[in-house]
Amino acid sequence: MYAGAGNGKETLEVLQRLADYELVGINDLKKLDNEYIHSENDLNSWGYEFLSKGELEKALTVFKLNVLLNPSSWNVYDSYGEALMRKGDKVEATRMYRESVALDPKNENGKKMLEELSEQAEDFSQYKKALFIRGQDTLRYRILYPENYKKEKSYPLVVFLHGAGERGNDNDAQLDHGGGLFLRDSLRKQFPAIVVFPQCPRDSFWFKFTISMDTATALEWNQSLNISALTTPERLVKLLMDSLVENKLADKKRVYLGGLSLGGFGTYDLAIHFPDYFAAVFPICGQGNLKLYTQKAAGVPIWIFHGALDDAVRPQPDRNLIKALESIGAKNAKYTEYPTDGHNSWDHAFLEPGLLPWLFSCKK
Repeated sequence: MYAGAGNGKETLEVLQRLADYELVGINDLKKLDNEYIHSENDLNSWGYEFLSKGELEKALTVFKLNVLLNPSSWNVYDSYGEALMRKGDKVEATRMYRESVALDPKNENGKKMLEELSEQAEDFSQYKKALFIRGQDTLRYRILYPENYKKEKSYPLVVFLHGAGERGNDNDAQLDHGGGLFLRDSLRKQFPAIVVFPQCPRDSFWFKFTISMDTATALEWNQSLNISALTTPERLVKLLMDSLVENKLADKKRVYLGGLSLGGFGTYDLAIHFPDYFAAVFPICGQGNLKLYTQKAAGVPIWIFHGALDDAVRPQPDRNLIKALESIGAKNAKYTEYPTDGHNSWDHAFLEPGLLPWLFSCKK
């Protein structure tokens, strides 16, 4: 999460990484902060200097810091996107260029890069674009039907909630992470299902914040989760699932929910609010209220994924949750932690050969 989600804590962590690279000494962090905190151009110049020397990781760290410190500048996203392209991270680069163009619709370089990236992207045209409207509220979503779809048959339903960076109203970005998984021919034949990727608006979330992460302890933050009513996008997702089940398109005994980052938080939130609804859930790099989850949703089969080096959403709460579930005898609770992964543990999670066989083996 970058624009609007960056905070003082994350900024300090990025500054610390610069110290770890021995670009600055620990005692120079304050000086660095004073020197650069309002200097977008200096940071950009510093990042490009590292790029020219082939020091990509250092450049990425500097450009990320610039995004965190100057989230309203289109240029910082453009520069970060360029560095991410050199890394080969086209998905993250796409996110940065989208932010850049959203901030400055006249940014021709950003539009050109998005056009090129779109041409290189996977073909998601099989996911049909749709709108779910209730009253004054609209949920944009993409839906993939099984091959040889039969209207008279009810199918398993998989709903996947994206991260903060894919929020918006283009009804495309939510497929960036995970959309390709369900298009694999072998998996579509082995596990015919209806797959839905809803999109959360840019100004909303998949769960409600009640306190600031910056001012709360880890325990206070965890205990503040999942105690509020659903957000409007969550409510619409639940109503959409209900509609698919009531119209017998989806099998009510085989409704599955997953999500990454912000969507991982949403996965926990919906599972806690509706523990009898889901046949299984798979949150990736998210966090849920340990006490509430063990009290209300311990019976829901769950496979949790996290990266050991995740500095955006720390893995410890998920470690604590799996231990708590095991201690009370939860029968189908799994946890996989990738020792070299940061926040993007979804990349490895989507490559897990056992994920979909496990998911579709679960039935209410």
